[in-house]
Amino acid sequence: MEEACRYSDRPLAFLARYVKKRPVTHAAILIAVVAAVACSVGAQYGVKILVDTLAGGLYVGTHARDAWLGFLLLATLIAADNLLWRVASWIASYTFVAVTGDLRRDLFRHLTGHAPSYFAERMPGTLTSRITATSNAVFTLQNMSVWNVMPPCMATLIAIGLVVTVSAPMAAVLMAIAGILVLAMFRLAAAGRPLHHEFANRAAAVDGEMVDVVGNMPLVWSFCGIGREHRRLDATIDREMTARRRSLLYLEKLRLFHAGASKSRSTEMPTKFHVGDRVEDKETHERGRVTFVYSTLELRDEFIAVLFDGHDETLAVPADSVRKVSTRQS
Repeated sequence: MEEACRYSDRPLAFLARYVKKRPVTHAAILIAVVAAVACSVGAQYGVKILVDTLAGGLYVGTHARDAWLGFLLLATLIAADNLLWRVASWIASYTFVAVTGDLRRDLFRHLTGHAPSYFAERMPGTLTSRITATSNAVFTLQNMSVWNVMPPCMATLIAIGLVVTVSAPMAAVLMAIAGILVLAMFRLAAAGRPLHHEFANRAAAVDGEMVDVVGNMPLVWSFCGIGREHRRLDATIDREMTARRRSLLYLEKLRLFHAGASKSRSTEMPTKFHVGDRVEDKETHERGRVTFVYSTLELRDEFIAVLFDGHDETLAVPADSVRKVSTRQS
């Protein structure tokens, strides 16, 4: 009981606890994803070099040999990219599912350790639905982090690393702009936490009410309480809908802010050069590389959008569910 209570207001520590239980598999997933992203970015740059080589004339000097070497390198990077993603997915299919099992077992053991009076004052459907919702939310969060959030983050860092090879001041400016925007988005997202927790509370209450009414249906009919239960559930659903609407509208504000910030950044971006421009000197080659880096930095916007582009009630549940399930009867 005491162990679970320590994480009631620390959702990140709660998640880290289950990651530490399987450090080897989680590290393998992380390494595979990072390597896959590196291969993907390298393949994009390989395409650029191959096109430049072909644009310079296939039968001029050693261009034919360089083109074939570039093609082989490109094919190798693409194959490695796909293979590493499959390895990461295969490991995750065991690891993430095992985490949900550990989490449900621990929360259920913690829940059953409460005094009988705790259950007398709370709906059983609400308590059990919180455990299921928390495990589903952790599974969704781990999958989103690995497949949606981490790849564009790593691609952005690799792209900025390529900018450093061209111009260190330019890389510093891009890093500062990206950091400021991400920090602002995270602060705005944290400010909406009470709205999302309220929605999680209301959604769990609706599930609990329906489970209790259906479970006690003979009693409800005996006391002619069908109409009363209908009205009570209608009021509960109305409160849940209001909470969901507020949560969604706040997310729309975040999307509007992100769209405005992205638009202002794109208007300030220097003129792009075509990837297929013929490489005649070092300056043109550097321009082509900067062009590739700018196109890769567009993934930063995708990273921000992934965080706020879909509203799934399960993502609002973990911290709130852990806090509610681990609340002691005073």
